[in-house]
Amino acid sequence: MRKFLLAVAGCALCAAPASAATLSNTFNVLLTINAQCTLTKPADVNFGATGLISAALTQTTAISVTCTNATPYTLGLDAGLNGGGSVTARQMKGAAHAVLLPYKLTTDAAYSSNWGNSAATNWVSATGTGAAQSYTVYAEVPVPAATPAPDSYSDTITATLTY
Repeated sequence: MRKFLLAVAGCALCAAPASAATLSNTFNVLLTINAQCTLTKPADVNFGATGLISAALTQTTAISVTCTNATPYTLGLDAGLNGGGSVTARQMKGAAHAVLLPYKLTTDAAYSSNWGNSAATNWVSATGTGAAQSYTVYAEVPVPAATPAPDSYSDTITATLTY
């Protein structure tokens, strides 16, 4: 009997190995990207100081727009505070004498394509790339019929980004 118990005990040690179970499942990784744009504040347009205006004064600034990829947008410039309500007749106003001095903001270096704030007045229309897109604003003070009185002339323009 002793041999039998040893044999049974030996068989107990020889039992089949325990099997491991493996379970798996899935999960989703999600992200929703909404249409979004940012507009950087452009540097001021500063024509400097001059006496008689015998030749057109020109200057530029840049506006940077960043929109999510494939997001359509428009970028417009308003008439300013002294423009009489027209983006085609912008004017700087003297601080002391309230004299008006015409100037132009355009999308081209030839100063021929006015930059307005609607489709009818030539806003900039584009589609976002996901990276910054830079636009040059070309500014010009044409030669006036008569140079206005000495003063500091200024205007404030609002750039509007719509998407």
